[in-house]
Amino acid sequence: MKQMKKKQNQQTNVNCIKKMCKNSQVKLGKYAEKYSGITLISLVITIIILIMLAGISISLVLGENGLFNKAKQAKEETEIATVEEQRQFAMAEAAMHFDGKEYKSTYHNEEVTIQIPTGFAVSQVEGENTVDDGLVITDSEGNEYVWVNIPKNVTENASNVTEIKNALVEYTKDYREENYDDIWYDGKGRPKSSSEDLNDSSGCGLTCEQYKQLYEKMLNSIKENNGFWVGRYETGINSYIKANNDVLTGRTIDQAQNLASNMYSGNLTSSLIFGIQYDLIMKFFEENIKGFSPEILNTSEGLKLGNYKNNLWSITNPKAKYYLNDKCNAPYTKKDSIAVLTTTGASEEWKQMNIYDLFGNLWEFTLESYNVGKTSYPVVVRGGSHWEDSEYVYIRNVTSTNYKLNDSPRVVMY
Repeated sequence: MKQMKKKQNQQTNVNCIKKMCKNSQVKLGKYAEKYSGITLISLVITIIILIMLAGISISLVLGENGLFNKAKQAKEETEIATVEEQRQFAMAEAAMHFDGKEYKSTYHNEEVTIQIPTGFAVSQVEGENTVDDGLVITDSEGNEYVWVNIPKNVTENASNVTEIKNALVEYTKDYREENYDDIWYDGKGRPKSSSEDLNDSSGCGLTCEQYKQLYEKMLNSIKENNGFWVGRYETGINSYIKANNDVLTGRTIDQAQNLASNMYSGNLTSSLIFGIQYDLIMKFFEENIKGFSPEILNTSEGLKLGNYKNNLWSITNPKAKYYLNDKCNAPYTKKDSIAVLTTTGASEEWKQMNIYDLFGNLWEFTLESYNVGKTSYPVVVRGGSHWEDSEYVYIRNVTSTNYKLNDSPRVVMY
């Protein structure tokens, strides 16, 4: 009897356990049903949040104001600051140069020695301190010149100024034009052969004898030093030869020469550029710039060398300015064939061997003359202008002695 009762109790316990397990399974099933939806929603929300965070992270890194752009901007600002600091060091050094000094560099793998003018120092900026790149010097105020190197063998056999000139003319013959030469003229445009007053300096700013002496001095200097210095930029207002300066205009040829002759008072002579010197710069480009040739100057490719009316360009230099009705700050993109004048050195695209704006922007006065008897227009200007709408780069143009618009002085030292 007791055993039967014991078995019944055991069976009852088993049934209770089964019933409890069954109830637990039911509850677990209901719990899973109740909370599975919440789990999926949580997962979706989590993924969305992660995507949003990823987007924010990408934006912080790659966006317009992201870390990469800020790092790039900081790098550019550092480089600009470094270059500016190097320029300041050179200017400070120039202020202490009371005597000229020699500077050794290389040109086409050969050592050359350049005479640095009194009051100048060589640029410390990379790419500006070798003749192969275009040697730049600065004075204490930041006026800059570039050395135009002429191979020694060009004039080494010449023994007088006539032979020096002939050697240079032969060397630059591809860039010369018939009926153009470095010849003096008076205020009425008459050359020495027909002038009634050889002391008249109202033509090119020099008397006949002054012109002869200056020309011979330039030729002898080229033979002795194998080159000359040319202003890195068009001459700007306040007679500065600096970047981002308004170009000086509104001068007649004699006024421009008088200004140029007073640009430097040290151990060298300054003046407007002679025609043969301009030709020598062209030859200097040819020997150092791939693809540069006389032919390119007479094609549409030549337009890209400077600021011409039908050359479409962009300037991004934040210090540059351009004139379109009013004076405006860069950046600027020119999309139409219109005349737009810029400040000096506005674009790196208009730089050759560290010389800016030798093509376009403004015509540049020279001491060259158109010598076929057109006395009304004896003044030769070079390089072209932002006003010109042409399919080729102008090499020469002529104007009158009293014309003073859209022309600027290009100063040389020798």
